[in-house]
Amino acid sequence: MSVLLGLVVGVLSIGFMPFIFAHVGAGMVLPTLILLCMSTRPRQGLVFALVTGAVLDSYAFYAFELHTLRLLILVWLTTFLFSRWLTNRSVYTAVALVVVVTILNQLCELGLASWHSQTGLASFSWASGVWVLGLHILLTILGFTFLSFFTAHVRLI
Repeated sequence: MSVLLGLVVGVLSIGFMPFIFAHVGAGMVLPTLILLCMSTRPRQGLVFALVTGAVLDSYAFYAFELHTLRLLILVWLTTFLFSRWLTNRSVYTAVALVVVVTILNQLCELGLASWHSQTGLASFSWASGVWVLGLHILLTILGFTFLSFFTAHVRLI
């Protein structure tokens, strides 16, 4: 299940999301990762991160973008935060996790962009980061609401 979901989300992030939401880092990868780590075992999140990272790395513009490694670190961080501090399986926990993970992912992308070229820091926009964060929060809330109808492991409040 995680392999198929990782393939679908990876391909949609490459082929579909740039035409709808053209900000760097926007997509369904991080909200799906958060929801998988909250609703299933951490192993499912690791499999999802490996498959999605492999798909994203295979279509990477630069030779060294580290999608797979970055997603694996984010799965570990999500699992750590969820198991230690944010143990409640509610929509508020999912939103808090997606905010932390999105900010860290944006900082990693900023660092990689500045490492690849001299214009990386000049091309960074706070407005773009806020739009990406808003999209990830919206997708997380919609995905969490969808999951709450089909499973008893998560609650809306």
